[in-house]
Amino acid sequence: MQAMPKNTPAIGPDEITSPLLLQLLALWESKRTSTRLPARADLDPVELKFILGRLLILDVLPGPRFRFRLHGSKLTEVAGYDMTGRFVDDLPNPENRRTLVGRCKALLESSEPMSVVRDRPLDGRRFSYEALWLPLARDGTEVDMLMCALIYLNNWAEARPDRSRVAAKLGVG
Repeated sequence: MQAMPKNTPAIGPDEITSPLLLQLLALWESKRTSTRLPARADLDPVELKFILGRLLILDVLPGPRFRFRLHGSKLTEVAGYDMTGRFVDDLPNPENRRTLVGRCKALLESSEPMSVVRDRPLDGRRFSYEALWLPLARDGTEVDMLMCALIYLNNWAEARPDRSRVAAKLGVG
């Protein structure tokens, strides 16, 4: 999909409540130009330290299919499993899988940031989160990665699912 970068942010600061997500959007915007989307290489991990544990990065593959390049440690802790190196198709919850695939495809079409406030089922319970999705393009035009930072609005300790049930669903551990 071809990107159509702009000089002005696609998401206004008033649409995001998390200071961490606002900081990430500002960083992404600082790397974008009027003709070019940022690439993953434009974002130094040191610059992302403030959000790294809450970050996921997906590779966009032909189909399109989406593979987790990174599933941040805090996200792994809450989910009870690590998706790094796995495909979105491998997510154990069908609702989460459908939602994520739909969101990824929408990002490929728009090539613009997207903010989301939503509930997510985890181990039979629902947890609210706020997320910021950002397209990345190695060549500055064609989106080849998607980056998302996700902030759970519930208490982290309450959000942890039963790890043995989740591991069984994934066929690990």
